Amino acid sequence: MTPIFDHSDVKKTNGVLARSFTLIELLVVIAIIAILAGMLLPALSSARNKAAEVACANNLKQLSLGVLQYNQDFNGYLPPCFYADGTPWSHLILEYVGNDYNLYRCPKDNFKRTLAGHPRTYGCNATDNSFNNKYYPFGTYSGDGSSDGWKSGASPVQFGWKIDAVGRGSIYGNSSASAICMLGERPGKSSGNGQFTDTENVTVDYWYYSTLNALSSSMTMHKNKANFSFIDGHVESIMKTAYKNDDVQGNIWAWNTGL
Repeated sequence: MTPIFDHSDVKKTNGVLARSFTLIELLVVIAIIAILAGMLLPALSSARNKAAEVACANNLKQLSLGVLQYNQDFNGYLPPCFYADGTPWSHLILEYVGNDYNLYRCPKDNFKRTLAGHPRTYGCNATDNSFNNKYYPFGTYSGDGSSDGWKSGASPVQFGWKIDAVGRGSIYGNSSASAICMLGERPGKSSGNGQFTDTENVTVDYWYYSTLNALSSSMTMHKNKANFSFIDGHVESIMKTAYKNDDVQGNIWAWNTGL
């Protein structure tokens, strides 16, 4: 007599009947896992990127506070881009940020460095004085004709501005301290090739507006935007599409051509 139920796939383990999975059931389980993974992985990646963006903004906030503390100790002046002996602003504020070199690098910054030294992402808003516009918060410096900034044997560096003078009399509609850049992400050259501009300094060098443009790798750090801090100390992300040259109304770089 043929049994009503076929128990050939049922095994008895420790006195308990256990049924093994069929091939079809295993494939269904695998498919479900794959679907769930496909749904979760993009969300996890987005969360990691957002966490890196927040950590980067926190780095800039801490560095900006260091600059503002320096300002209080030096009669209201911002640090110069480079001191006369070649010491960069980043070293001048180092003690104000607890000598923490980790603050100088964005977690998303994996760009190759062409010279040895502590990895760094952020630079100050300054420019070579050959650009004939001295109205940058960290002043201007005399370079050696290269993109490397101050080098041994170059002319002494110019002053950083008094913080209450930054933006005064602006002809670009950016007279507020909250509208002019203090520090920003600058991990790559303006050519966008991902190579950090050569520097002899062990922390970070200058950074002026022309090293950040619509094609620059700087603006791809956080999905086509980058973090910047401003003279009043606040930090915000700026989209690549919002980039403006320093001589355009509403730019965040220089604020005048003469007072």
